[in-house]
Amino acid sequence: MPVQVRPGLPNNVMIIETQYGRLTVVKRHGSNKRKEKLWLCTCVCGKTTIVKSHNLMSGKTQSCGCLPTGNKRLGLDGSKFSRLTVLSFHHTDQWRTAHYLCKCDCNNEIIVSARNLKTHRTRSCGCLKKEADNNRNGINNPNWNPDRTEQERLVGRNIDEYNEWSLAVKQRNNFTCVACHQRKPGSLASHHLFNYHDYPKLRTEISNGVCLCYQCHMEFHNLYGRRNNTPDQFYEYCRITQ
Repeated sequence: MPVQVRPGLPNNVMIIETQYGRLTVVKRHGSNKRKEKLWLCTCVCGKTTIVKSHNLMSGKTQSCGCLPTGNKRLGLDGSKFSRLTVLSFHHTDQWRTAHYLCKCDCNNEIIVSARNLKTHRTRSCGCLKKEADNNRNGINNPNWNPDRTEQERLVGRNIDEYNEWSLAVKQRNNFTCVACHQRKPGSLASHHLFNYHDYPKLRTEISNGVCLCYQCHMEFHNLYGRRNNTPDQFYEYCRITQ
């Protein structure tokens, strides 16, 4: 059996086959640039590692990394973080961050890092986000338009042709609002000159679209509504804006 040596003993006590924590010294491994002695050690888990004399003697390094050091592994068993209850320690990753098996209030289980639990970055198994998304559907959505009919809401605007049309319109206008002339990638809408509902044959005609920022797009429809829109209305809106 390897001999258990207490931290704090002088370097000359260090001998081959002495055990420090989970590490057993195998042989000398030269010195580093600071001329500190290095030792090749084997860990209880079977891995090998190179450790400085000081780190072995002080107890700073007690394993190859399989044993979290400092406050990496926290006593979180039974703790509650939002909807998650910590069941048990699960593993330590390559950055020595502890991960825990948690149970959500909805009974699903999930593995979460201690960092994400303590910072509340992860608050559920994912059910919290789904509920939030569901609460933004329909009339609860901030973009809900009460003037639209149920038939209009069922019109499939997520078809591939429509998505391609929308992107092509924005690219043609260099991702710039043609009304206020501001370039706002990510905050743009493709507006139909002849409105979407009343002119189905023109829905994916690039010539029937112009690029507007969200603000101008909203202002246009606030002025002219969402039915029977025409290019003349759009040109009039541009004159008013300018």
